[in-house]
Amino acid sequence: MKFFLTVFLTLMSVVFLNSCNEEEVETIQEIDMELEDYVKKFFSAARKHGAEQRIDRSYTIKFGDIDGIRAAVANRSKGTIIVNSRYKSYPRTLEYIIMHECGHFFLELDHGEGLIMQEVIEVSNITAYFDNQASYISEMFEIADR
Repeated sequence: MKFFLTVFLTLMSVVFLNSCNEEEVETIQEIDMELEDYVKKFFSAARKHGAEQRIDRSYTIKFGDIDGIRAAVANRSKGTIIVNSRYKSYPRTLEYIIMHECGHFFLELDHGEGLIMQEVIEVSNITAYFDNQASYISEMFEIADR
């Protein structure tokens, strides 16, 4: 009996010690195909600005039904960004929404922290973003580094 207890405790300690090994933690990354290019653009910007460590986490980014007028919802604790399905036909708006929500989710920015992080999405915000993409994106990462 003592032998079996020793073997059991040894095996359990191996299991517990190995379960803490960070290399074995699975990172799950799911993105709706229609949103993939926009997310890749954010990730490319993250790499360019030296923020790779901020995007190394599990996440799901997809379309869904959202009540009210919200364009999207980023929830870090659930690991999700849900984009309102009604925006599927608006590629320029989608890019803006993804950059904004990735700012919340990956960079932990709040509304008002930078030009792209405005609380209300208006046509003028989207137009300004596309006219000044590089500066909007750079500003987002600069604020996150503060």
